[in-house]
Amino acid sequence: MLVNEQIWLQELGKGEDNAYRELFRLFYARLGNLAFHFVEERAVAEDIVQDILYELWTKKLHFENFISLKVYLYRMVRSRCLDILKHRKVEKKYFQELRHKEDSEFFLHQFLEDELYILLKKAISSLPCPLRRIFELVLDGCDNTEIAGMLHLSVDAVKSHKKRGKKILQEKLKGFILLYALFSR
Repeated sequence: MLVNEQIWLQELGKGEDNAYRELFRLFYARLGNLAFHFVEERAVAEDIVQDILYELWTKKLHFENFISLKVYLYRMVRSRCLDILKHRKVEKKYFQELRHKEDSEFFLHQFLEDELYILLKKAISSLPCPLRRIFELVLDGCDNTEIAGMLHLSVDAVKSHKKRGKKILQEKLKGFILLYALFSR
């Protein structure tokens, strides 16, 4: 058997197809199971083993004995699996940090929007009557034509009231609007 192993290893080193078929037959399933034990994904495990066997075939590596080949293959599988696990760990940490940042930013953005809406409603309620009603209708989603029809005004009158009301609201909310603009970028 030792003679046959030596001949097979020499053929393997020369890149003989039959030697590689035998290598595949002997090790593919075992190495695949080892890789799966680490990475816990069958497709990833198979890719690892295929890459290692392909690399062995293209580099035409020579081994002194069957044990050294076996040790090489098992170490390569272990090393590639550990690389993948390290990469996954880095990815997981990155996505957790990104998600935390997005959650924090989303919370801040929502908080500022809610505060702005509350202040806006409060500022609108302090406007004189025709302006107040126009801006309440604007918040309800009405356009100039609808507001004009509801309040029996011309569209130009609604535009004029809105322009005057915007100036008043900007003055009342100027500090908060600046703060909101800074944090919502």
